[in-house]
Amino acid sequence: MSRQFSSIGDRARTDFGGTSYWIFEAVTLNKPDLVELECCESHMVADALDDTEEWLGTRLKFDIREQDGRSTITLIHIGLTPGMQCYEICKAGWDHYIDGSLKYYLNGMGGRPNSY
Repeated sequence: MSRQFSSIGDRARTDFGGTSYWIFEAVTLNKPDLVELECCESHMVADALDDTEEWLGTRLKFDIREQDGRSTITLIHIGLTPGMQCYEICKAGWDHYIDGSLKYYLNGMGGRPNSY
């Protein structure tokens, strides 16, 4: 993301250096344990996709919990369903970025954001 979310309604754009991009708006900021972002603009370009706006209106819900000195981050992509053309691509991406890169980063081993 290009900036931090500090207030409801704040927006940020994210991309991976290509022609695809998404703009998210903060709809819930219950610091420090819940962040919810709604996709308000989607331009997803891939050979296997017909609809560049397939993420439009979907929400990213980050639930952050601490227990016994350990933190758990759960991401739910509300609206991303198996019937969507991008589902398999997006599931693989989330698995890489959340279960892989972010996990490495938070454990002090450096992220792997561009290794996908």
